[in-house]
Amino acid sequence: MMEKGESDVPMAEKIKTLSPVVLFCYNRVEYLIQTVMALRANELADQSDLIIFSDGPKNEQDAEKVRAVREYIHLIRGFRKVEIHESPVNKGLANSVIAGVTEVVNRYGKVIVLEDDLVTSPCFLRFMNEALDLYQDEERVCCIHGFSWNTKEKLPDTFFLRGADCWGWATWKRGWDLFEPSAEKLLASFRAKPELIPLFDFNGSYPYFKMLENQKKGTVDSWAIRWQASAFLADKLTLHSGNNLIQNIGLAGTHIRTEDHFPKITGNRLSFPIPEIPVKADERAYRLYADFFKSASPAFSLSGISGMLRRAAGKILPDSLKSFLHRCLGEENTWKGNYESLESAQKDAVGYDAANILEKVKEATKEVIAGNAVFERDSVLFFHEEPNYPLISSLLFAMHGKEELRLLDFGGSLGSVYFQNRKFLSCFRKISWEIVEQKHFTEAGRELLKDFPEIRFRQSVEEVFRNGKPDIALFSSVLQYLPDFQALLQKAMDAECDYILIDRTPVFTENEKRRYCIQHVSPNIYKGTYAVQIFGKNDFGNILNSRYQLLDDFLSYRLTIRLGISRDHAEYRGQLWKRKS
Repeated sequence: MMEKGESDVPMAEKIKTLSPVVLFCYNRVEYLIQTVMALRANELADQSDLIIFSDGPKNEQDAEKVRAVREYIHLIRGFRKVEIHESPVNKGLANSVIAGVTEVVNRYGKVIVLEDDLVTSPCFLRFMNEALDLYQDEERVCCIHGFSWNTKEKLPDTFFLRGADCWGWATWKRGWDLFEPSAEKLLASFRAKPELIPLFDFNGSYPYFKMLENQKKGTVDSWAIRWQASAFLADKLTLHSGNNLIQNIGLAGTHIRTEDHFPKITGNRLSFPIPEIPVKADERAYRLYADFFKSASPAFSLSGISGMLRRAAGKILPDSLKSFLHRCLGEENTWKGNYESLESAQKDAVGYDAANILEKVKEATKEVIAGNAVFERDSVLFFHEEPNYPLISSLLFAMHGKEELRLLDFGGSLGSVYFQNRKFLSCFRKISWEIVEQKHFTEAGRELLKDFPEIRFRQSVEEVFRNGKPDIALFSSVLQYLPDFQALLQKAMDAECDYILIDRTPVFTENEKRRYCIQHVSPNIYKGTYAVQIFGKNDFGNILNSRYQLLDDFLSYRLTIRLGISRDHAEYRGQLWKRKS
C-alpha cells in the first residue's frame, strides 16, 4: 500500500465525512506555527475543521508567551473552519486533552488529535480519515496512529498493536469511551492479571507500567499512559502506519532522550486507498518495537555512554586526551580559536569568495533547476523536501493576508532558501526575491537563473532599497561572517523594512560576550574555512530594540556548537522582528 506514488482513487470516493482536527497548545508559538503550517499543507486541510484548545498561563512568566500564541491562532486560515477555545485558567496538558477530546468526540463521533510540537506529513490527514472510515465498525480497533519508530528492520505498511498511542492519533467515540482516568483502577486491573504487565511493557523494554505507577503517585501527569493502559486492558488495537507521518519537534521532556532514534517523516507520498488487513496484533512489529526500545534505552545507548564520557572528560582529563576523545566519538570540533576580532580571524581563513566554492554551488544549482534535486545548501544536494519550517512559518506569519511578497535575501547564494521553501510560497500572487551577494555570485546567478523572473540578483542593499523598501529583510546564516553586521542591520532599519528575519545564526544562550573563531567546512562538502563570530545573547536586541519589536526567538537548526573543551556552547537561533508603528 505505502509505495511512493500518486493517489489512485479520488478522495471523495473514499472518505465519507472528514473528522475534525483538534490541536492543543500552550506557550510555544515557534513550534505551533510549524505544526499549523505543515497541517495546512495537507491535501484535506481546506476541507477540515480545526478546533484549537489554548491552555491558560501557569504564571506571570508564561502569560506573555500564551498571549503570543493566542494572537497567532486568531490569524490561522486555510481550513474549512477554525474554532478556538481559550481557557482562562491553566488546566495542564493532561486535563486539557481529556476534556477537549471528550467534548469534540461527543459532538462529532470521531476526532483527530495533535499537539503543538507535531509536524505532519502532507498525507497525514488522508491516512487518518481513510483509516477512520475503514475501521469504523470494527469494534476491536480503538485508535489510529501516524507515528512510527525508527526500527532496524522495515515495518509493515500498516499493522496493529495492542493498546493506544499519542503522537498524531485518531479515535471514535466508542474508543474514547473506554478511557479510564483513574490510575489506581488501571493498576488494580493489571495486578489482577499480572501476566499482562510484561506484555504491556514490550517484554520489559519500555516502562509503561512504571509510568502508570508514577501517575498514581502524582510524580507525572500523563493522559497518554492512561489512554494506553485503558485500551490495552480492554484488549483493543491501534492501527499504525509503517511509514512515519509525524516529526516531533519538541523533543525536550520525551521519555526516550536519544535524538538519533527520533525518525524524520518518511511518508511524504503514499499510495491510497489504505488496504484492509486482518484485525490482530502483529507479532513481528511488536518484536521490532521491543528491540528498538531496548536499543534506545538511555542506560545502554551509545549516545548515553558517550555523553557520560564527555562529561567525565571535562573534569578529569588533560587537554590532549580531551581532544583525542572528541575525535574518537566523532565530534572533532569545527569551531576553533578565540581571536580578538573577526578581522584578525579572517587572516587565518580562506573565506567564501574562493573560486572552488562558486563552481560547486553552480553545479548543485543546475541539478535543482533540472529537477534532479529539491534544493541545495552549501553545494550539498537534498533529494527530499525538507522545508525550513521555523523560517517559512515566520515569513508567512509576517505576511499573513498579503498577496505580494518583496523580500531582501542578503547573502542568499544562488537562491538556496528560495528553492528549499518555494512550495510554501505559492500563496503569493507575485514574488520578488532579491538576493544580495558578492559580485561573482551575482553574475553567475543572473545567468543561471534567468528563467526565474521572481529571483533578482543585486550587488548591494542600496540597489534594493532604491526600488522601494522590501516587506522583509532576511539574513539567513550570514550575519556571523560580517564584521559590519551592525551597519547592515541599521540600513534595514533605516529603510523601514516591515520585518527583519534572522535565521540559522550562532548565538550563545547565556553568555553576553561575542566570540571570534574559525569555522572549518567538512572536506566532504568543499575545502574552506571561514572567520566567524558567535553572538552574545543580547547583540541583536541592543541594535533593534529601539525601533523594532521582537515577535519570536526560535531554535532554527538542531546543532549544538561545541567550542573545544569550553562549556560555553551556542545554538543556531532565529529571530523575527517587527517595525514599531
